[in-house]
Amino acid sequence: MGFTFVLNPKLSVARCPPGCYGRMPLSHPSPIASRYVSPSYTYRAWARGSPVTHTWKSRFKTTQGPASGTRSNRAPSFQRNAIAVAGPRGRGRGRGRGRGQGEDPLAHTANAVRRARSSAEVAKILEAARLDVYQATNMMRYLRRVSDNTARAQAHRWMKEHVTGLDLIYYSSLISIEGKAKGWHRAFKWYAEMKEMRIPANTITYSSLISACEKGGQWERAFEVFADMQESGVEADTITYSSLISACEKGGQWERAFEVFADMQESGAEADTITYSTLISACEKGGQWERAFEVFADMQESGVEANTITYNSLISACGKGGQWERSSRCLADMRESGVEASARPHLGYSSPDQRVS
Repeated sequence: MGFTFVLNPKLSVARCPPGCYGRMPLSHPSPIASRYVSPSYTYRAWARGSPVTHTWKSRFKTTQGPASGTRSNRAPSFQRNAIAVAGPRGRGRGRGRGRGQGEDPLAHTANAVRRARSSAEVAKILEAARLDVYQATNMMRYLRRVSDNTARAQAHRWMKEHVTGLDLIYYSSLISIEGKAKGWHRAFKWYAEMKEMRIPANTITYSSLISACEKGGQWERAFEVFADMQESGVEADTITYSSLISACEKGGQWERAFEVFADMQESGAEADTITYSTLISACEKGGQWERAFEVFADMQESGVEANTITYNSLISACGKGGQWERSSRCLADMRESGVEASARPHLGYSSPDQRVS
């Protein structure tokens, strides 16, 4: 998609067309979302061969400079961020990125923190936002990208000093975010802070921490967390055991995966489709096609429905074991069950916690 900016000093339009959050229609995200220039500009976007024209006007007074969309025509960074913190001013005035974020002030605050160039600027933005612990928790969820690691850490340092009442929900959410951003070492850092502040962890906290270890390939650390969980007397659930089995699967520890599965059955936690699929995948990676079929038989006896990932793991196990006849029967069974076949040989879950995402 290409963009052409045309200077039009005589044009004075105070409102964007419907569906345009201060820049482009939601269906056409634009890099000019960060451009604030004046006077008004008419920009033309070519999308799928059809020119779409909209008018957009800045809310800022520009500095002296050439009448173009250059950096000299942009307001100071803190002024732009301060307006972003203030939130939208009516329809079409949002600064959030992506669908559904244009009218959420917390999204504007998160975007401002993301664009900040220093810790001091982050502090000014958060001071202007005046967040409580509930708003701080929700705002951190907007900073969940891998590229937001620095901004997230800077925001947390400020919140730890200025936001009162950081609780279990805040830290559990932060640990979950770090796990999804593949930052298992930062997740352990926030877990250590919880201990220092004497905030007791619950099942969600430990499950999120184990999931962070699983995503980071730290299966040994996952078992350390599980041991700490048992010592604390916190009960593990299906997500906890599935995350631990997935950590074993990614670490090539299929025997340990079966030990966890046995503990899961003894504890009374019910195994679901993700649990069985992950265990079959562990057998597949360990070259244990016979054990994979045993797990599949147990799955059918328990009345748990298999999905595409289950059959893909089973067929892949047959392929590695040279069992092409069994592989053909699995494919036929898959079609009879009405499970959609995948063009890819194996599609694994990125994490057992996908059931709650």
